[in-house]
Amino acid sequence: MFTIEQLLNNALQISCLLCRGTTPFKQPLCQLCLTACPDNQQACQRCGLPMAVSHLSICGQCLSQPPVFQHCYSAFQYLFPVNHIIHRIKYSRQLALIQPLTASLAEVLRERYHLLPWPEAIIPVPLHKKRLRQRGYNQALLLAKALTRLLKDKGMVLDRRLVKRIRATEAQQQLKAIQRRINIQGAFACNKAIAYQHVAIVDDVVTTGETVSELSRVLLKRGVKTVDVWCLARTPAG
Repeated sequence: MFTIEQLLNNALQISCLLCRGTTPFKQPLCQLCLTACPDNQQACQRCGLPMAVSHLSICGQCLSQPPVFQHCYSAFQYLFPVNHIIHRIKYSRQLALIQPLTASLAEVLRERYHLLPWPEAIIPVPLHKKRLRQRGYNQALLLAKALTRLLKDKGMVLDRRLVKRIRATEAQQQLKAIQRRINIQGAFACNKAIAYQHVAIVDDVVTTGETVSELSRVLLKRGVKTVDVWCLARTPAG
């Protein structure tokens, strides 16, 4: 039996925000566009980078030089059309696109944490107040809020005030790897004492991992024992 809400959702059609084809009212992306998004199921469980070998869980780089965070989980690879969708979220205020991507990420997380303890808190990567004024919103915070709703049965809290960005940095996407590391150093600080042992940092995209690594170091120095990273998309190496 379908509920009235489900029947209305199927009956009312809107244009897909990506291809302009028809899609149910509560699905801003049509099923065809969602299917076209390259998933990141076959990835290193430590750094989150896509791997060509399916039977391995940790890549060679992480075995010899692991990142400061414990896990990095993402729903997609940062390739077309995912990169195009996230660009629209960040720079064109098409915030309805957050929901379908976040729903996919929530499914991945339920699978990954099936036999693992869930974090106690979700920490969105903060924007500097200057960048926040320019953009009008922090997409990482909106993503974290959506995840909190989707995973409300896991008892995690959303702590948006635990850390702040104390230095206005250049946009990371314009910089090379070594420049990203220098650019982000000293950018974050804690606002208060930390009561958590296990947290998840949330961001939209992880590329070189310098931003989430720097934030992880700040949290670990203040007493957190385990830091995981959750993102919509992970940029493939190279």
